[in-house]
Amino acid sequence: MKITDITNLLELDFDIRNALLVKEERVVPPVPYICKSGDKLYSRLFCIEKGEMLFFDLDDRKKLKLKASAGDIIYLPNNTAYYSEWRAEDVGSYKSLLFNIEIKGETVNLAEDVVLMVSDSENLYTRLFSDMDELSKSGALGYRISLKAKAYELIKSIAVSKMKTELKAKYGAIYKGIMHLENNFLEDIPPSSLAEMCHVSEGTFRRLFKEYKGESPVKYRNNLRIKKAYELIASGECTVTEASELVNIPDIAYFSKLFKKSMGFNPSDLKK
Repeated sequence: MKITDITNLLELDFDIRNALLVKEERVVPPVPYICKSGDKLYSRLFCIEKGEMLFFDLDDRKKLKLKASAGDIIYLPNNTAYYSEWRAEDVGSYKSLLFNIEIKGETVNLAEDVVLMVSDSENLYTRLFSDMDELSKSGALGYRISLKAKAYELIKSIAVSKMKTELKAKYGAIYKGIMHLENNFLEDIPPSSLAEMCHVSEGTFRRLFKEYKGESPVKYRNNLRIKKAYELIASGECTVTEASELVNIPDIAYFSKLFKKSMGFNPSDLKK
């Protein structure tokens, strides 16, 4: 089974397929459970609402894989094997989302084993699970569409949170500048201003940014613009000239040069 980190989904075209079901479970510990590889057709996200759930290696039940408590969002790939139980001190409860991710028609998992995706300190994910639970129970006309929309929102929110956490841990010194560029790539803000925003020298900002993205801030910004232009032209709603203006590269000759270098073909080829 192919594995992709959930943060990669922020830049990929993916589909949520097959089962899309949210259910709520209340348990009286310890509720021991054995899951063998291949037992589950779908991957799952657990939102622990109350109590503490322990995951152990199936072949060595003294080997703790993960301890999850209230507020934790846990991902369980469909081919994982584990033994689990709830800590005996309290009644437990959780909601689960069953789903599969497909990229270009191929099912992929978001981890090789049971893993903590995020801790819900602001109750954002808990609210999304509650919304999906209500939609599942309602069965109203079109509820599956609304449910899938909420599932996409959940995946996106978890991916953004994980990306920000990892980014802060490794590149905290230039975090503000990176996020500003990601969210405002149509602006012509120079690297010097991004560095000032982060209270570091321009040289330091450029060095750390290239370490992070493998290219300069300006090149990365231009590539973001070209990707957006590609979407606009491919949609059939914009001409090459219109797309170049919308992504703030109005010089059509320069735009075409950047497009060819980034995408490997001319923007006019999309219209053929």
